[in-house]
Amino acid sequence: MTSCSPSGFQEDTPAWSGHKPHSLRDWHSEPIHIAVTGIAGSGKSTLINTLRGLGPGDQGAAPVGVTESTQQPKDYPHPWYPNLVFWDLPGIGTKLNPRHTYLRKISLEKYDFVLIVSATRFTEDDLWLAAKLQRLDKGFYFIRTRLDEDIANDRRDHPGSHNEENVIRKIRRDCLHKLNAGGIIARVLVISGRKEHREFWDLPELMESLGIPTPVSRGFLTMFISSFVVSFLLLFSCLNITTCLHNVLRCIKRKVFNHTAGTRHTICR
Repeated sequence: MTSCSPSGFQEDTPAWSGHKPHSLRDWHSEPIHIAVTGIAGSGKSTLINTLRGLGPGDQGAAPVGVTESTQQPKDYPHPWYPNLVFWDLPGIGTKLNPRHTYLRKISLEKYDFVLIVSATRFTEDDLWLAAKLQRLDKGFYFIRTRLDEDIANDRRDHPGSHNEENVIRKIRRDCLHKLNAGGIIARVLVISGRKEHREFWDLPELMESLGIPTPVSRGFLTMFISSFVVSFLLLFSCLNITTCLHNVLRCIKRKVFNHTAGTRHTICR
């Protein structure tokens, strides 16, 4: 059962619910379909893999590469939460996907929520997408990705004055300014998109908003369990030491008593 419907949804994928979810966390009780869109090469597939806890070489990962990887909408259910389905959409702004046919091609009405992914510079296509989504009352986040590259470039170009927080603040302010100038109100999240950076910047916030357990929370749980185990072992060791010391003292007392009793017996004799 892998044939696709005209809208691009595969039959073995949880069906579109047909109504707007009350919350992105509703995937715990019903399927939620999240479209990931943006210009070609912005890191959409990489972000989908990271949100699903996968690297680019893992089984079931969305293909990534320097060329345009996605030609048709492709679904990627979360491997542990199958009701949470990410859709990798073709990049907008190419010859194959011009603006005037893009929304019809991707069947935008089929998705419950949208992530607009933008990299390096804010583009007219980014603004156009955001404006269309807002006009259609479609919920979305604006995701500015590849922050790790921006920070590395600034560190290399300005070694004496580099400040990571300033870089992040500048990028976020620029995105908000250009969106607001176009009459768009949107939540802007600044991230890397790569799996090794999933605990940094705004990516944990994005995962939390989607109801995905974050690496930070899993790390805290692991740390808590580890601390509990270490504490238990230390307590057990202390109890053993106490028991050993008690036994040693008893042994010493017994030997002293025996020695004293033997001495008295000799004197009396």
